[in-house]
Amino acid sequence: MGYANIFQRFGAFVIDNLILTVVLFPISLLLSGAMRRGNASPLLILIYMVIGWLYFALQESSEKQATIGKKLLSIKVTNYDGNRLTFARASKRFFAKMLSALIYGIGFIMAAFTKKRQALHDKIADTFVVAKDTEKSFFVSESSRYIQDGLEKKIKQLLELKNQGILSESEFKEAKEKLLARV
Repeated sequence: MGYANIFQRFGAFVIDNLILTVVLFPISLLLSGAMRRGNASPLLILIYMVIGWLYFALQESSEKQATIGKKLLSIKVTNYDGNRLTFARASKRFFAKMLSALIYGIGFIMAAFTKKRQALHDKIADTFVVAKDTEKSFFVSESSRYIQDGLEKKIKQLLELKNQGILSESEFKEAKEKLLARV
């Protein structure tokens, strides 16, 4: 229960990429003739990207909240409330994976060292990978922490504005009270 570990995530990654390889191999064979003529390489890259994007975004935004690999390893992708992702957020997560990969995979490795086991693309998309049986109560405590962290950050920003002379003491107190009233 709780956040998925790096081994579960890596296992799901391997399974999902094996599935994509099986799906994409016939497409590669079909386009190999065009590739020999030298004009299909960008098309092939585009096809691979679209199929990969749809594979991940559609499944992670589904009711299962998981790709086939994640389902097999009993993990799922959620937002900070434990709810399923929108297609737009799942798409953002997919495209953010490119950044995780571009920096020599360090974005993926981050999941082993962050408190909430988030990779860079999870931080960008504001998502979490958790065990499938994670209780809603886990997310209630996490979301209240998430809100509290954001509130503290905003109060610090207001205090900094006051210290710089941009806000008066009364403006600072009024803005702080408005923030606290929202919670």
